Amino acid sequence: MSKKSRDYKAKWGTYVTGLPEMGPVKLTVLLHPPKNFKYDVDNYFKMPLDLLKTKWFNDDSQVMDLRGVKRKKDLRKEGYIIIIMETL
Repeated sequence: MSKKSRDYKAKWGTYVTGLPEMGPVKLTVLLHPPKNFKYDVDNYFKMPLDLLKTKWFNDDSQVMDLRGVKRKKDLRKEGYIIIIMETL
């Protein structure tokens, strides 16, 4: 795991709670960037999914539907994501 990933997990890992889901899941990732800039949605999946593994689901193979939605910039200029998980 890269230093950036370890720092991300250390900062946000305590906010992830719940028991792991055993079956297939659908994830919707709402991206609120720190400022308006051009970016690829798919670049923002890896770290959050790694953080959720073992917390919300046991293995990446359980993710049957993965969607990324670009949202308005964060007015606090910090940037954040919201992840919605649904069982299938």
